[in-house]
Amino acid sequence: MKSQSVMKILITVMVLALATSVFAQCQSSVPQTLYAGHSACVKVCADAFAYPAIQLYGSDTDPGAIPVLILQPGCTTEQCNESCTPVTPPPYSSFVLGGDPYFPNNYYAHNDCFYMYLYRIHDAVWGLEIYTMCSGCFCLTYDHQLPVNLRSDLTAIPGDNQITLTWATASESNNDHFEIMRDGAMTGSVTGLGNSPTGQAYSWTDKTATNGVIYRYDLVSVDATGGRLVLGHVTASPNVGAAHVTEYALLQNYPNPFNPVTSISFDVVEASHVTLKIFNPVGAHVATLVDGTVGAGRHSVSFDGSKLTSGLYFYSITIGNHYSATRKMLLVK
Repeated sequence: MKSQSVMKILITVMVLALATSVFAQCQSSVPQTLYAGHSACVKVCADAFAYPAIQLYGSDTDPGAIPVLILQPGCTTEQCNESCTPVTPPPYSSFVLGGDPYFPNNYYAHNDCFYMYLYRIHDAVWGLEIYTMCSGCFCLTYDHQLPVNLRSDLTAIPGDNQITLTWATASESNNDHFEIMRDGAMTGSVTGLGNSPTGQAYSWTDKTATNGVIYRYDLVSVDATGGRLVLGHVTASPNVGAAHVTEYALLQNYPNPFNPVTSISFDVVEASHVTLKIFNPVGAHVATLVDGTVGAGRHSVSFDGSKLTSGLYFYSITIGNHYSATRKMLLVK
């Protein structure tokens, strides 16, 4: 009996030693916080575990600015300087807003080893969640903050063999230019209009589009240091009837009532600066759908009210000095 007890003890010790050895093969080490201008060595294990979000602290002077991250395989870098097995994270340029349909407000990137989510927690604080399928380490540097935030969504307005994109920024500092990607290939570039605490309005027309073809456009912001981030995307198809109108008009949205998406059409006689905004019943501005130069023709834009409560809303248009109008629409959830 005594020898059996000794054997049980030895077996238990061996099992515990083996478990400890296996566990010691990979131990994650993920920082809880990281400040702009700082770096950290992130060590992960292949367990597909959702690490608590790394909180990225930026500047209070530009609280909404998006973090620009440098993600490098391994930690034997000038910034991190630790010896460990390198693992390759997705490049920062691959982060796409709404890339995961389950989290449309998050920036999402992935590769064979990682799923990553970047999202705003509150003013000047962002979260970075890391899901891993590989073991190793990478160097994470919070380089700076991207100075561009959109005030209005990227909008595509179809015309006859052309599509006009419009967008507006909430603020700009150190922004260099925007790149327009069509179906994954760069098709145009728009120079930034300079520093502005209140932002700028932009438009760009794709004159090489073909009627009846559906195109996807991605808007990429590029700052003065080369930092890139996709700000938004939209799809549209030009049509032959869009260019032939004889008077300005704002049409009733369709469908109406709607839940949660509706389409708003308007007619423009000649190229003009157009603003199309949404207001709630007490007159508070809730969305800007168009803010930029629009070519002649009939144009349609979509409005998504998924983040709003049910009720009556107003949409108001101003077309240069030529025309202004307001209509009602009803959101029913």
